[in-house]
Amino acid sequence: TMKISKFFLMAAVVLTGLASCSKDKNDTKKQTSIEGVWTGTYVNDASGNSFFYSFNIKAGGTIEELNSSGQKIGQGTWEIENDILTATYQWPSGSKYSVIAAFYKDQAKLLGDWGYGSSATNGGTWQMTKSN
Repeated sequence: TMKISKFFLMAAVVLTGLASCSKDKNDTKKQTSIEGVWTGTYVNDASGNSFFYSFNIKAGGTIEELNSSGQKIGQGTWEIENDILTATYQWPSGSKYSVIAAFYKDQAKLLGDWGYGSSATNGGTWQMTKSN
């Protein structure tokens, strides 16, 4: 009976281990969609200061820059290829900006650079996490 008890104990341990591995595999499949509201900060290379930064990335290729109240302050277009987001947008004043970022689906994070006009790298860096 001792051998039978050990056998059932080992079987229970193995099954528990397999069940936990199966759960881990399912968790890694939960990847974030790029569409939605993202919030974070940008750093201006000229001053070194950090500021609020937010995007509403919409299906169909529209991107909006949002202020801290959630109001749209700029609009443009975006695309993603191989988990690299690129976008350009414009404020009503006519100021144009470009961004590029790595999209980390499993962490719901964007890390990138921003710039003036068509350059995505001459302004500073930015990071955001998904809000919804």
